[in-house]
Amino acid sequence: MRRRLLLIDDEPNTRTVYTDILTTEGYDVTVVPDRQEALAAIDRQRPDVIVLDADSGAGAPEVAGYLAPWEIPIVMIAPLTPSRMLGPIRGIRRIIYKPCRPRTLLEGIEDVLRYRR
Repeated sequence: MRRRLLLIDDEPNTRTVYTDILTTEGYDVTVVPDRQEALAAIDRQRPDVIVLDADSGAGAPEVAGYLAPWEIPIVMIAPLTPSRMLGPIRGIRRIIYKPCRPRTLLEGIEDVLRYRR
């Protein structure tokens, strides 16, 4: 059974790269650029995990908090110096820092799925 993954990122090139990596590893990937489309995607097909880019114009901490009630684990991809993100962010189970290698991204997602509550 393929795992369903929702990728939230407003950068088209990044979405393409991550989608290629994730689909090659067997994930069923839905890609959206912002919170509004993320909510619609969750309503259509509840993902097993959400990958959220912290640099997206979506406002990652707010999006993570908004999605937290769905109890879907969130993996955030963040800049190396996350100045805006001090302390824990509601809903975030793992933070992976940029630039990240494909294996690092995949291992982070797999760990979150493995230890999902």
